[in-house]
Amino acid sequence: SGDYAYLCTAGRDGNTEPQRFYILDLSIPSNPHYISSIQSRASAEEPYCMVVSDGYAYVADSAGLQVLNVQDGAHPVTMRTYPFLATCMAKANNLLCTWYAGEPHRLHFYEINAPGEVVSAGVLEGSWDLKSMAVTNHMLYLSDKRVGLVVLDVHNPASVKIAGGNSLKAGGRIFFSNDKLFLLRYDYLPLDNGVTAYPLFKPEVRFDSVSRQGPITLSMASPVGHNISLERSSNLRDWEPWQTIVSSNRVMHVVDPDPVLSVPRFYRAVLP
Repeated sequence: SGDYAYLCTAGRDGNTEPQRFYILDLSIPSNPHYISSIQSRASAEEPYCMVVSDGYAYVADSAGLQVLNVQDGAHPVTMRTYPFLATCMAKANNLLCTWYAGEPHRLHFYEINAPGEVVSAGVLEGSWDLKSMAVTNHMLYLSDKRVGLVVLDVHNPASVKIAGGNSLKAGGRIFFSNDKLFLLRYDYLPLDNGVTAYPLFKPEVRFDSVSRQGPITLSMASPVGHNISLERSSNLRDWEPWQTIVSSNRVMHVVDPDPVLSVPRFYRAVLP
């Protein structure tokens, strides 16, 4: 996260050293150095997974979930603990998504209403065997060992819907970079190992009808709940804002009542 790295360790194989959370400075990548640490558990609970976002760390282990305030890297503070378990976890904005291997038929969704306050917001029933998960733009990407890559629309955590997926690539670690999702596979047969890149969702605009005497109707596909800016241009270089809409259906129709057909008119959709 930024110029910092975060580690959580615990004693193993008879070592009873208590669990500790560490913060490292990566501002000089060739020379990372220790900043601070905190004893996050009094016992040697093994951490399962962790996410750091917006100055807070969420650490899941065999005793539950901890929330740590890491805004001041020199003085991390444990804020709250919760009893629920997670072996895969992802967070974006105020949504925390979790899955626990001991309860494989459920995905849990939590809203973060205030710093350190995690409140249940929904559950999705299913049968999962997850390697990892990641969430961005209200879309949750699951790397499942059996069924491959699964994409869920989590705009409404109380009513999560399957948006798509790819059954050809099963299992692996997910990460995002430059509007792409990368699936890293490293623990299967050598021929299956490697990195696969997928494009993330982008709004789509297409002509529904064109008439030189009347308005132009555009069709736009989008997951529900996104703020989408529509822009117009006559030269594909200079774009002017046209209107902003909130997607309410999978496919929406937008009408340009004055298309000025005497000059070229181009349209594009921008997802903030």
